[in-house]
Amino acid sequence: MKKLVPFKKELLFKSNLEEITSISLEHSLNIENDNLISGEFIISGEYRMNDNSINTEAFSFNIPFDIWMKNIF
Repeated sequence: MKKLVPFKKELLFKSNLEEITSISLEHSLNIENDNLISGEFIISGEYRMNDNSINTEAFSFNIPFDIWMKNIF
């Protein structure tokens, strides 16, 4: 079964963001029982604060989620 779940989350950076120079998406999943999958998405990477800067700043955000499965039988 394929299902799309829309998600909206505002991610706040420590300083102004000019350009994301690298980004990675990872996840962890736990099967709690027959009806629940829980976990988190981990978004991490580096960004530049302005056009003239060669220095980058690291970022990491953890976004928890729960997926409730209905019995389809």
